[in-house]
Amino acid sequence: MGEAAAVPQNLYNYADKATGAARDLKGWITGVLSPAISSYQAGAKDFGNDISNLTVARWGPSGGAVDGEALNNLGTIAATDAEVKAVGKAFEVAGGGGGAQVFNQGLLPSRGYVVTTDDRINQTRELADVYDKYFGAIPPMSSQTTTWVRPLGGNHGVILGRFFIPYETGAFGVLEGDKRSFSANVNAPYRIAFAWDTATGKITYTVTPSTEIIPGHMVGKQYIPPSTKTIPAKDIDDGFWKNKVKVYLDNNGSLQVRYKGINSKMPVFAVNGDIGIKLNDSGGSQVKLEGDAYPNFELLQYRAGHPPQFLAQSKTRENAGNAIEPGLNSTPHWPAGQRQEAWDNGKRVPFDGSPVETPNTHIWREPGPPPQRTVS
Repeated sequence: MGEAAAVPQNLYNYADKATGAARDLKGWITGVLSPAISSYQAGAKDFGNDISNLTVARWGPSGGAVDGEALNNLGTIAATDAEVKAVGKAFEVAGGGGGAQVFNQGLLPSRGYVVTTDDRINQTRELADVYDKYFGAIPPMSSQTTTWVRPLGGNHGVILGRFFIPYETGAFGVLEGDKRSFSANVNAPYRIAFAWDTATGKITYTVTPSTEIIPGHMVGKQYIPPSTKTIPAKDIDDGFWKNKVKVYLDNNGSLQVRYKGINSKMPVFAVNGDIGIKLNDSGGSQVKLEGDAYPNFELLQYRAGHPPQFLAQSKTRENAGNAIEPGLNSTPHWPAGQRQEAWDNGKRVPFDGSPVETPNTHIWREPGPPPQRTVS
């Protein structure tokens, strides 16, 4: 393990300038160079006099000529620029999350000179990715709502909860599942996710679209092969058969999340429940989960300078002997039933012994912007 140092803003500036230059170069290649090469190829009488590796060196999708080769390299350049920007974000988060030394005091970590360990930067990269994934652009065809609670002190980072279908399919085989096990991968697929930035109090609640499985079928004498169709997620509001979420942060710092998630295809199989999360200044955590025993649930903590930590892992309740679909629990109240689970520092404990309060004891606050503050 060694030390690493950087000014995040310098990395941002470099990436932005390099990306802009690559964009301009791509425009020149496609607008000037490629037409010139095509014109030469069309008018040349003696291809033996061709300029090697410039105009007709090889034929193929990439052209083999200098324009095609340059365009291929631009993809690598763009990926490098994105990596530079991500490293800059990691340094900024490390500098703002404690544990790193920031020179030029009075400046934001993004503009200050940040010195930290290379291990810490690698771990902080994951936190930076979480910010981009869950507080950045809304995923295509997804629904998302944002609300705020009181910020917490200390380095608690981002708490990420995700519901996902571990099977190939769900809803009696009508919809695709997420086909995965528990994972700390920021990009792992999910059905529902909530992300809590403890430093700012910002919370996002996201529902992703459903993918319908269309089996092969006959239309007249023509066979139509199997296919899939993406159906946009339903809205998040109080309307009939909509996704819903309410959050509350009590005086002891316990976050309560009440959720309702539905698929995009059918007016059945809603998933409902309550989650309680309490974080300690010492780094400990207590979690409670009540609700339909479907689908799988994972709760993770991403902090600057720390590897991701699982705070809870809950499997959908298996229905042994089900002849329709292994582990089918798409009907949450039957046969899946309910689950009442609790975890202390990521380890399962008796539900009644958890110090996290039961969410049903609270008055819930609807999602929305933080209340206006008045200064007297």
